[in-house]
Amino acid sequence: MNPMELFVLARRLTRIAVEAMPTEGLAPSSTSHALVMTVAADLQEHAPTTITEIVKRTEFSQSQVSEAVARLRAAGAVEGATDTTDRRRTKLTVPALASPRSQQTANTSISPVLHQHFGADSTRVGELLAALKALVEDAHDGEHHRATGGLG
Repeated sequence: MNPMELFVLARRLTRIAVEAMPTEGLAPSSTSHALVMTVAADLQEHAPTTITEIVKRTEFSQSQVSEAVARLRAAGAVEGATDTTDRRRTKLTVPALASPRSQQTANTSISPVLHQHFGADSTRVGELLAALKALVEDAHDGEHHRATGGLG
């Protein structure tokens, strides 16, 4: 696999993730689900963080990140507190207790969308799910290894 193939795969997986997201009860918004999901993922990886820091990492505009954070806060998926070192800033974190919306998302299977994209073969979809789960586990293990310098 080359970098372009990986990039195209990542975009396709992003579209699948967006399609699989539950949208019942969400208010209409000009902010796309993909943008909100990207900001939420960045926040999970880098909390506590600020909107400015998310803007730098994601390369989205400040207004896009601010709107995405507002949607996440309204859903209870993000909390904010005044930064004690700079009272002009708000530090964003993920709540210790998952919001109902976050729980709903965590309990939503991507299987139906995989069936739509790759056909009705349950065996093949099961294989794809297993491969994706293994990739997620390996990615988490790799992040932990980098974060601890291989010491834990």
